[in-house]
Amino acid sequence: MLGIAVSEDDNGTAAGAGEKINDDQISKLRSLIVEVAADIPRFCKYMKVERIEEIASKDFNRAVSALESKRAK
Repeated sequence: MLGIAVSEDDNGTAAGAGEKINDDQISKLRSLIVEVAADIPRFCKYMKVERIEEIASKDFNRAVSALESKRAK
């Protein structure tokens, strides 16, 4: 009636969902994983991905922070 399209709200899930981390970011995360002796399957579970390459670019800083926090322990 008013010309307004109606769609379901995904709470921002689709926004940026397609952009994955780039090759440089993957290399940085892999280096950090080795440095802090992180458990890759556990890290991927924490990041809610099956593989490091699937991490969304918007989550890169959170991934780095999570790995850096292991260094402090």
